[in-house]
Amino acid sequence: MYCISINYKNTPEDIRAKISFTSKEKEGLLNDLKEKNIISGAVLVSTCNRTELYFDSFDEDYEKIILSLSNFKNIDSELIKKYGLFFENDSAIRHLFRVVFGLESMVLGEDEIFHQVKEAYLFSDEKEFLNKELNIIFQDAFHAEKLSKQQTLFKKTPVSIGTLTANFISDYLGDEKNGEVLIIGASGAIGSVVARDLIDKGISVTGTTRKTHHSNGYYVIDSDKINWVPYEERLLVLKDMAVIVSATKSPHYTITKDEFLSSDGMAGLIIDLSVPFDIDREIASQNVKVLGIDYFKKLSLKNNEEKKNSIGAAEDVLNAELEKTYKKLFLDRTLKQKAFIKLNGETKKEIFSLKDILSYETFKKLVSEIIDFEE
Repeated sequence: MYCISINYKNTPEDIRAKISFTSKEKEGLLNDLKEKNIISGAVLVSTCNRTELYFDSFDEDYEKIILSLSNFKNIDSELIKKYGLFFENDSAIRHLFRVVFGLESMVLGEDEIFHQVKEAYLFSDEKEFLNKELNIIFQDAFHAEKLSKQQTLFKKTPVSIGTLTANFISDYLGDEKNGEVLIIGASGAIGSVVARDLIDKGISVTGTTRKTHHSNGYYVIDSDKINWVPYEERLLVLKDMAVIVSATKSPHYTITKDEFLSSDGMAGLIIDLSVPFDIDREIASQNVKVLGIDYFKKLSLKNNEEKKNSIGAAEDVLNAELEKTYKKLFLDRTLKQKAFIKLNGETKKEIFSLKDILSYETFKKLVSEIIDFEE
């Protein structure tokens, strides 16, 4: 497997924007690469922080891939060469695992990237861009991330403002999850995270959308599970909402005290994630709690320190699972070799028994000494 990564670490936002892909563009590029026999399979991840193409190539020629990317997005190929990070074979697999774990994210250990990579994988699966090896690698990466959540605090300690907000709302609503949540700005970067996490928890979400935005915007996942209402009608639904979240870039209040009172608003919790704030603070009362983004930022910083202390444990899980994937792929390749097929049964049995005992490098070296590999 190979990977070309253009991400926030060394690529300016305006360049990243030029190399981002919609779903339709993803399908167009991957179709083009497949029809020209440049790739045998690929997964294209495109978020606001990264565009990464994971692929199996027939001729190991990055130049054709780079040229296809530059032509498709109508950008200078030198930009891809200048800002792209290029990974091959084991290092490409390791990079994918680190991305899925959140170890390569701007917000350390954030969970959004896992969903984004899985969505890209499922897209390639649906459009038949996967091959056997890519399927194994991505499935193993997802399994490893799941183990990390189960065995370490690294993935159990959310630091994303959006995820922290969703968790707070879930606790507020209680085990029964009775009550609907209105998210003003649900198609934005933070609002969509809150929406997605609430939906995952089985909580009903209503989101506002403006005429200039689409309800299935760039950030929104599972947008069809949100009850969308025009922004102009937000006050009409307040009486049905248990919680209100505002996460917009609006220069003015999205809800004033008079608007809230006249709408018979029943929300007991209002969360303002906007900077500057856009919820009238005078709404706060004995019956209505209003929290701003600073509350969640402080919680995020605290959690980030705890998360940093658990990086080592997460990397231990990652390395252990990587070893298994490396050996699985190497053994799969070994089984296809004529020299292996000719070996007697006892030797084959011994090779299989050593797989779970030796390290990947030692196992690879030993098997390579027994048989001659054919390219």
